[in-house]
Amino acid sequence: MNMQMPTEISELASEQPTFVYIVGRGHSGSTMLELMLNRSRHIAAMGEIDMLALQIYRDHKTRWVGQCSCEERPNVCPHWRAVIDDIKKVHGFDLMNDPFRWRISDVGVEEEYGVRAPLAWLWYKFHRLVRSYAYQNEVPRATPWDSTYQGWIENRDFVATSYAKNRDVQAVVDASKDPLQMRDIAKYSKLPVKILFLTRDVRGLVWSAVKKKRLPALEEARSWTKLNKRTFNLLQGIDPSLWMQVKYEDLCADPEASLDQIHEFIGIPRASLAPLEEKARRHTIAGNRTRFRVLDEIREDLGWMENLDEADLRMIDREAGEMSTKLGY
Repeated sequence: MNMQMPTEISELASEQPTFVYIVGRGHSGSTMLELMLNRSRHIAAMGEIDMLALQIYRDHKTRWVGQCSCEERPNVCPHWRAVIDDIKKVHGFDLMNDPFRWRISDVGVEEEYGVRAPLAWLWYKFHRLVRSYAYQNEVPRATPWDSTYQGWIENRDFVATSYAKNRDVQAVVDASKDPLQMRDIAKYSKLPVKILFLTRDVRGLVWSAVKKKRLPALEEARSWTKLNKRTFNLLQGIDPSLWMQVKYEDLCADPEASLDQIHEFIGIPRASLAPLEEKARRHTIAGNRTRFRVLDEIREDLGWMENLDEADLRMIDREAGEMSTKLGY
């Protein structure tokens, strides 16, 4: 049932939208989840906005062209161009000419060039180490760089608020997935924050990696364990009322019930749109190719049941069994 929000609530939401952050291992369904949330008239998915500057920077000379899911460059998409113009108007930075001068995250040109951009790569690695140290305990340690991280999140809040106002919604979804950025947001954001910890059965992820030749089975199992363990530990320093675990398998098995639970958690009405309507209003940056397609089928890949043998399953249990049990698998 569609629900119309009173004008005063809509206007208030534009000023201080709920910031929904999806965290979790890649290839666990984050794009699917954000597009499912984008079906609500009161929510707008933003994509992986930690890559906003990079998406503006990327053109036909780079590996990929930076695109919104409307298939326009961010500077041409009317919604992202409005955000870029707001940044210039309020903060005085022209992201079209120098996208990395005004940051919302630690992501820079190292994401494009790796060690071929040594200064950017070292800068990125340094700040990852500093924050890993700072967030080792539930109570963060102070560092000389805290004002830098706070500035990133203040800028991220500005992007989220500008985007929400432009889209006339109560909440925005950031699918950047990174656990350190999650802690930055939880610590410094002035917006109402809700975190969705998206998980996927390690066996399904291993099979997906083997099938698509991303990583060998052992390496994928270790990567799954490392990322989920790190995310789970970092979540212990965040108020439990601000986060919930969302299982990829539950989303696939019963999308409607899963969405009801998520919407209740974030406090935003569903007001659902049909898949074609959702696609027409979608404007996300970065993420996989699913964001360019209509999300009309949600189906779990259970190929691991037939294709992983006993040796694979024993290896997975050895590498990931403890973490898998902790996550309810």
